Amino acid sequence: MQSLPSSRSSAIASGASKYFTNKPCFRGHVSYRYVASGICSQCCSEKAKRSWANGERNVSKNRTNTVKRWNDGQKAKIAKQQWKNKNPKKAWASSVVGGAKLRAKLKGLPFDLTMEYVESITPDRCPVFNEPFLFVGNKVMQPFSATLDRLDPFKGYTQGNVVVISMKANSIKNAYGSAEIKLVADWLQQQGH
Repeated sequence: MQSLPSSRSSAIASGASKYFTNKPCFRGHVSYRYVASGICSQCCSEKAKRSWANGERNVSKNRTNTVKRWNDGQKAKIAKQQWKNKNPKKAWASSVVGGAKLRAKLKGLPFDLTMEYVESITPDRCPVFNEPFLFVGNKVMQPFSATLDRLDPFKGYTQGNVVVISMKANSIKNAYGSAEIKLVADWLQQQGH
């Protein structure tokens, strides 16, 4: 716990989800606290135990509804947008991993990606066209929006089988095979272009 930030504000600034003040909460617990609520972890555990002891088995449903209400609120939208603006690559990686996981599940493909892995393999520029990637703020995909692409479609969304390229490069790659793209490139060279 000593490695956690010592205040809620420093935890928010560093993007941490927990912090540890080394001071007791109002119930006397000396435990780490959650940034989202400011409540100590031991208070949360005791509340969950009391709920189960009282036969309230819909704790997770209540929590889900509370989180949904917060996510639908204006403060949440502003906070999310600020986080995305501050961490565009991380926000994009988080979003793309969730989408890839769903597609893998629907198609029965292997999946082992993490947000950290995708963020680590994501360059700032498209490796095909050498143009800067667009990560956030685009409701509609743009030619240089970053996309996650499988090198071998049958190996699924797995580490070593995915690359990050622009939507433009991904569209060309998916519409035509490498042999067809090479034929067009060779023809253009013969024409002096």
